[in-house]
Amino acid sequence: MLENNPWDNPLENENSGFYLNPPANLQPQLEYDPESKLYSVEQKINGFRLSNPTFLSAEEYDNYNSRQSILDYWKEKTSNPSLSGDNTNKGPLSIDIGGEIFDKDIWK
Repeated sequence: MLENNPWDNPLENENSGFYLNPPANLQPQLEYDPESKLYSVEQKINGFRLSNPTFLSAEEYDNYNSRQSILDYWKEKTSNPSLSGDNTNKGPLSIDIGGEIFDKDIWK
């Protein structure tokens, strides 16, 4: 197993301090303007705007919404415990096949 070298480039290591998760209270706020027929997406914390709004057309909004739905789906699927009842998270595509024949080491 490779150890983290303190002299490695931090931009190449996703676990470094450069790649922080967004805070839980940072949620995109979406508004629709019927006059311009555009959606605006803003990042706010406690009512304070953190950046300029991003304006999306209806097609761009549909793409954005689809991507968010897919990310939310997989985030939920990978955060649930496995179906076997234990508390380990084996991932969304893990299959647990029981039986004596599958417990044998065939590479001996």
